[in-house]
Amino acid sequence: MSETVRTSPEVDSFVAAVRARFTDLDAAEREELLGGLEADTSDLVAERGPEALADPDAYAAELRAAAGLADFAPPRRAMPTLGLGVILDDLHALWDRTLDGLPGSPRGFVESFQPSWWVLRGFVAWMVVQDVRGGNQVFVTAPWLVVLGLLVVASVQLGRAGWGLSVLKSAAAGRLAVAGLNVFALTMLPGAVDRLNWMVAESRGADLYGYEWYESPADTTRSNVITYQGREVCTLRVVDRDGDRVTGLRVLDATAERLLPMDNPDC
Repeated sequence: MSETVRTSPEVDSFVAAVRARFTDLDAAEREELLGGLEADTSDLVAERGPEALADPDAYAAELRAAAGLADFAPPRRAMPTLGLGVILDDLHALWDRTLDGLPGSPRGFVESFQPSWWVLRGFVAWMVVQDVRGGNQVFVTAPWLVVLGLLVVASVQLGRAGWGLSVLKSAAAGRLAVAGLNVFALTMLPGAVDRLNWMVAESRGADLYGYEWYESPADTTRSNVITYQGREVCTLRVVDRDGDRVTGLRVLDATAERLLPMDNPDC
């Protein structure tokens, strides 16, 4: 018949502290060394009071040394790590809650705009490729239009998770890469729109004034060119008041020291 050992809070605390320094042993070894610790400690406290208890660390170290065990090294507690996927999920949930908290159901509007953004993202990528190529001109030739089509299709497929790109929507690294791509496209969008506007202005200016309408005289490399309202003058003709051509005349510039070319062979 087993005998019940009456303990006290001091005994329970001491025994628990000592046992915690033997957790590197299996249950049988630990019981062999500490099986009678609770009863012995209870008797000691009953005879001499709680102040008779030793320091649990010192007591456990002596007991381990007597048993030929190495010093106890508590297992290093691993720092809790928060996965990248969890962080992205939390940010996405925060974004959804923010949109849902705004009036007018903006979340539905943003989601319906996604296909348009996919196309716009492909266009921005096309403009970036044009910038990488160098020069200020935007090329709208057939090969460049093919590149534009490919980039738009790739952007749409990325948004739809097609072509086996669904891993980018599930893997944390892929989701982070797509988010970075979207942020980059947003930052490049104003420059792409500005460059497109400049291309349209150049085209309209060329139709109205000539291809060098935006250049100052200092930018003109050909000295034998006469311009009027930004356009090159190919031929000078002197006529009388009836409109008949007067031959044998020459035209001087404002200094009256320089003859102007009557014909520009480069036109």
